[in-house]
Amino acid sequence: MDIIGIIRTKLLTLQPHHLEVQDESSKHAGHSGHKPGQVTHIRITMVSDQFKGQTSLQRHQQIYQLLASEIQQLHAIQLSLKLPE
Repeated sequence: MDIIGIIRTKLLTLQPHHLEVQDESSKHAGHSGHKPGQVTHIRITMVSDQFKGQTSLQRHQQIYQLLASEIQQLHAIQLSLKLPE
């Protein structure tokens, strides 16, 4: 399974109402951290009840902990983490 699939599988444990994991590496060609043919930049958009009662910082920390080993392989990760509303 590729890194996007691994990330998606781990995030599904939070039972999201909505989940998007996008590889945006190609948008960063020529920039720092870009490695041709590798996933270096991803964007995650997720809506989950698991974020109830958490600040934005706490939501980000939860995802960073969950994806700790995968994040080490990336140059950048952009998160949009919301409650269903």
